[in-house]
Amino acid sequence: MYSLKQLAWKCRYELVCNFGGFAMQSTKTMVRVGWVFLSWLAFMMLGCSDYQGYTSATSDNAFNQDDLGICNLDLAQLCGPNKGDDLAEVLEVAAASDPSGDEEKVVGPQRPPFDLIDWESETVDESEEAGEPSVGEEDSLDEGEPDAPRLDCPVPGALVITEIMPDPAMVADTDGEYFEITSVIGDPIDLAGWTITSQGKTFQIPRDESFVVGDGRTFVFVAKMDPGKNGGIQGDLEWSAIRLGNKAGNIALWCEDSLIDQVAWDAVTWPLAAGRALVLDPAFTDAVLNDQPEYWCLESEVFSSGDRGSPGVKNKRCGGNSCGDKVHQVWEDCEDGNQLPGDGCDAKCKIESFEVGSVVITEFHHTPVAGGSNGEFVELKNMTDKPIDIAGWELSDAKRDRVRILPDSGSLVIEPQGLLVLAKNGDPKVNGGFAPDWVYGGRFTMAAPNDEIILSWNGTVIDEVRYEIGVNDWPAAKGASVNLDVSCIDHEFNDWGFFWCATWADHRLPGGDAATPGTANHTCP
Repeated sequence: MYSLKQLAWKCRYELVCNFGGFAMQSTKTMVRVGWVFLSWLAFMMLGCSDYQGYTSATSDNAFNQDDLGICNLDLAQLCGPNKGDDLAEVLEVAAASDPSGDEEKVVGPQRPPFDLIDWESETVDESEEAGEPSVGEEDSLDEGEPDAPRLDCPVPGALVITEIMPDPAMVADTDGEYFEITSVIGDPIDLAGWTITSQGKTFQIPRDESFVVGDGRTFVFVAKMDPGKNGGIQGDLEWSAIRLGNKAGNIALWCEDSLIDQVAWDAVTWPLAAGRALVLDPAFTDAVLNDQPEYWCLESEVFSSGDRGSPGVKNKRCGGNSCGDKVHQVWEDCEDGNQLPGDGCDAKCKIESFEVGSVVITEFHHTPVAGGSNGEFVELKNMTDKPIDIAGWELSDAKRDRVRILPDSGSLVIEPQGLLVLAKNGDPKVNGGFAPDWVYGGRFTMAAPNDEIILSWNGTVIDEVRYEIGVNDWPAAKGASVNLDVSCIDHEFNDWGFFWCATWADHRLPGGDAATPGTANHTCP
């Protein structure tokens, strides 16, 4: 490397030998003039006292006065009487110092006929002197494409993911998948340039278009825009490169490096079902709450293709739609994975609680004549002032007869202080002439002369009758039902044969047997 003093000498030499008639050979030569002027000033500032030490240097980079060749410039001119003269005077002296004796003067700048300095291999090269980028700097100095402007990103949670269809049933997943976002801030938000990630894949929303979501409005991203292919969805933007997982997946919405919202689901803790969209209950439209499955439910509304979802439409409250999906949502009192009552959690996921004796066995027909065993029935009474749904309860004996009360409608309600009849056969032409409320069939049979009738809920015996005809005051009643005295209807009184009697003969059914199924009992003599 040259020192500052060496560089000053070097540049002064280059000017004297190459500068002629102030004609320039190239743009680089003009740049050198600037360097020479600065170098001359530096030389003047260094002082003449340093010159002797400089010319006696022995390093590989040093050179002395003889090295100046044809220029034959007397360095003393810069350190003697001419010290302080302007640059033009110095150049004039240099031009008059040609020792060759050749009278023909060369006009214009000429390089010396010897290679005193190799500008291409010097540490300080022409490109650096001219301010041009050196090798290795060209790429870094190339302006290239201008960086895209930063997006104006809202706060995280300004947009909330409110509906997801990860597994359509009526169309292919690659056509019918979609998800919906909802704005929860007052200002409109332009999604241009935003990014969606799912399952390790990325989709960037085009920057050169506008995709604005207004306050409270929804925006639907779809796998396919064509409603004829996607199942009838009216989407706002078609994505590419990403997929939603059926049994486990995730979706995230990014603005630059800011995560606006994300949702991740799985088949163990989330309510997933093919052909049904996951919807966020609108009372919990929040980017933190929607991380949890207890704020979501499965959509029940059917749209065009037959799948269930509400893309682009404000979600309805989940309510009872979620009951039985194995996820205990925040609006549910309980969740047992079904919509059946009778197990402590009813069809609307409300906690059930029934007291012993709240329902009482008030009449039974164990030995019918009309219709034979098809005429058997058991009558129940609700002893409370509230409706009681006995769907899911169990009717059994103490042996192997057992039937769970599971009506097709999912509900079997006994009105307050009302009566309800369970029977072996439901056809009045076959059972002796009455219409029961629910038929248990051959899964429960009453034997004579003794048997048990046990009504239980969720393992708790609500009422039971253990009869022994002809023993302990239990009345014989062939062709007639056994009737609990109307004034003694109670779950403890009905344990005793004394409070029972055969139904009076003037209360006959069309088939001829005496019985009052579904109507008020009479008193016993």
